[in-house]
Amino acid sequence: MHPTTNEIISVKPLFSDRPFHLNLLWPSHKNNLLRVHGLSPMFGFRRRARLTDKAYYIREMDLAYLKEGVNSMTLDELRNACFMRGLNPVNMRTEDMVEWLAQWSHVASNVDESSYSLLLHCPVLLGYNQPTNWVLIH
Repeated sequence: MHPTTNEIISVKPLFSDRPFHLNLLWPSHKNNLLRVHGLSPMFGFRRRARLTDKAYYIREMDLAYLKEGVNSMTLDELRNACFMRGLNPVNMRTEDMVEWLAQWSHVASNVDESSYSLLLHCPVLLGYNQPTNWVLIH
């Protein structure tokens, strides 16, 4: 069972300061976040900057989805959006993808620059226990 969006938002202070702010994460933790988001942990410099850029990019896309509406997206756009956010969309119904992206966007709309770390952890917080992701793990 994964946490609800309201539960995730309620722990935002943990990602805005100690212990999970991007400035305070261990290099190995940053490397794992880079991997989760499809970025190479090679060349250990600029880990925080690359993660910040990725969070900014994802958040801006999420805000655009909120303005335009997730329901207006094509099936390919839905799949790409889910995949980019850590969800395996293979064999998912369109309605399930829309619902999951709506949950993600709800969290993203409550994230600011100081809590980008929360957004970067959302693939684990929102997606890890999804049945389509378990197929990949087991």
